[in-house]
Amino acid sequence: MTEQTLDLIEIGGIARPLASFPEPLPRPYPNGHVIEFDAEATDLYRGYRAIWRLAGSRLMLAQLDAFGCLDPTHENGLRSPPRPFTLADVFGSDQPVHATWVTAVLKVAEDVASFRLDPRGHRCARWRFVDVRAGIVVGHRFEDEA
Repeated sequence: MTEQTLDLIEIGGIARPLASFPEPLPRPYPNGHVIEFDAEATDLYRGYRAIWRLAGSRLMLAQLDAFGCLDPTHENGLRSPPRPFTLADVFGSDQPVHATWVTAVLKVAEDVASFRLDPRGHRCARWRFVDVRAGIVVGHRFEDEA
């Protein structure tokens, strides 16, 4: 599989690459649309790229760049043409959304300058692991690359 475009997370005003993907966006989408995300390119099989943000103890979805079809199963069976989507399309507003659907440990490149991809996966001199439960950050830990 082609290396996937990574999500980013803003911590303290610095955008850092995520070496793990948070849980998929919740369904059904809050604004009531049915969106089927498509891979516009081979490096984006999920059909979207997200920019996350830590705001105090909350994990926020700050930006969404997506591609897909709106209401893909119409009564006539025809699929709508693919198009770009943003936070406003999915959540009804371009304002950051509290990511209450995410419970995960996010692997974040703490040392952005040393972050790279090699044959064994993502490498970084120092990682930050952010423990998130229902959109609330419950802990951070740091590990140096072995």
